[in-house]
Amino acid sequence: MDSYDNVRLARNCSLKFCTRPSSLESGTTVWSCGIFLARFLLALLPDYHSVHSVSSEEWSVSLPKVKSKTALKILRAFKNARVIDLGTGTGIVGFACIGLNPIEVVCSDIAVVVKSNLIQTNKEINSYVLHSMNPKHQIRITPLSWSVDASDEIKQLNPPFDVICGADIVYSFEAVDVLVKTISHLSTSKTIVFISYENRDPTVWLRFINMMNDEGFVLKFVFPTMGNESLSNAKDFVCNEMDDQSDNEIFVPKIAVYLFMNKNHKLK
Repeated sequence: MDSYDNVRLARNCSLKFCTRPSSLESGTTVWSCGIFLARFLLALLPDYHSVHSVSSEEWSVSLPKVKSKTALKILRAFKNARVIDLGTGTGIVGFACIGLNPIEVVCSDIAVVVKSNLIQTNKEINSYVLHSMNPKHQIRITPLSWSVDASDEIKQLNPPFDVICGADIVYSFEAVDVLVKTISHLSTSKTIVFISYENRDPTVWLRFINMMNDEGFVLKFVFPTMGNESLSNAKDFVCNEMDDQSDNEIFVPKIAVYLFMNKNHKLK
C-alpha cells in the first residue's frame, strides 16, 4: 500500500513523496541520507533559507556550514551540468539537484524500482514545485544496474556526466566493487561525485575510498552533520579540504556528504 510523506527540504521548499513501506525494495522509502544530501545541496543556494536543524523520531542532525567560496564553486559545477543520481529511490536527491540549474538530471535505479513508476509518480506530484525551482528543468528516469552486464544501459545514458550523486548507496563489499566501476564508466577526470553516507561499517566505507582512489578519485571535502554525536575524531573534517589520506586513519561521522574529485582537478 502506498503512503505519502511531506519532506521539507528548505524553509520555502517542500516536496511530497509517494512511498511503499511494505515493499521489499529499499528504493521505495525516503531515507535519512537522501534527505540530508538534498537539504545540503539546496542549502548552498544563497536565496534558499535552509533547514539548519532537523528533528524527527528517526534522526536529529544539523546541516554543516559551508564556506561561501566553497558553496559558490559547487554551484558553478552544477550550473548547466549533466547530473546523474545513482540509486535515486523516490527521486529526492535528483529533484533537489534541479534547483542548482543543471541542464539535465538523470534519476537512475534498478529496473524493478523504475518500473514501479514510483519516481515518475513523484515527479508528477511535484511538477509545480520543480518548475518553480527551475522552469527549464529536464528530468530523465532510467534503469541502471551496477554490474558487468550494464554496458548497454550505460551507453544509452550517453556518458560522461559532470556531477554524480548518490545517497546511502555504499552498503556492502559486493556493492562497492560494481558501484565504483559504474562511477568510473559514467565519469571523466573533471567529474565530481557527491556521496552521502550513514556510518554503519567503516571497513566498507574505507574499501569504497580505496577503490575510488584506484580509479583516480580522491576524497577532497567532507561535510558532516554538526550534532554533538556526529564527529568521531575529526575536528579537521568539518567542511575542510582533505590534503592527505591515510589508510590507517578512518574518520567517519555519523552521517555526512563526501565530495570526490580527480586528484588533479579543483573546483573553480
